Order: sequence, then C-alpha cells, then structure tokens
Amino acid sequence: MRVVIVGAGEVGFNTALMLSREEHDVVLIEQDEALVERATEQLDALTIRGNGASPRLLAEAEVKRSDLLIATTNSDEVNIIACLVAKGQGVPRTVARLHNVDYYDPRDRSRRTCSRLTS
Repeated sequence: MRVVIVGAGEVGFNTALMLSREEHDVVLIEQDEALVERATEQLDALTIRGNGASPRLLAEAEVKRSDLLIATTNSDEVNIIACLVAKGQGVPRTVARLHNVDYYDPRDRSRRTCSRLTS
C-alpha cells in the first residue's frame, strides 16, 4: 500500500516508522528542515520538504497513486486542506488529525470527507 503522511512530528514520524516496518511504500511531507533531516536519516521513506496542503506539491509527490493520505500536523486547517486536496486528486481514503471540535461533530458517524485521527 502507498501512504502519504503530511507532518513528521511525533505522530507522523511514528506512523511512518510503523508503516515502513510493515513494508508499505511511505511518502512523508514536512516543512521543518530539522524534522525532514531526522526522517531522512531514520526512516525507510521518501521524505519531501514542503507544504503538505499544497496541490502542486501533492501532485509532484504523486499523491494520486496513493491508497491513503494521513495528515498529522499540529494545524487542523492544514490537515483538512491536505485531505480535501488529496481527495480531489483521487486518493480513496484520507485521515486528518483534528483537535478543534468545531471542525467535526463527534456524534456524527456518517461518512466524512476526512476521517478523524485522535492524538
């Protein structure tokens, strides 16, 4: 399975680590240079420096070939936009890490554009 992960903080890094150990094809997108360097040195994943909510960057990362996009940054808005852009480029499943309950109704179990990942 090909998975794109946006955000290389603790959640994104550990998710990428787990998935790469299970021999999935992992692409990790991160803006922070230090986190990119850490991921490049420690993970078996393609690491790209840049804004994971950018349609151009996601297209260059060939997100359309992915089975899943997981957005794990500390910004709910970036995570939501990354999921929406990925959906628009044909990714069948997306997961957004969200903190602010204004962006979702925890009681609503119906299918959403972005699934919720709790931290």
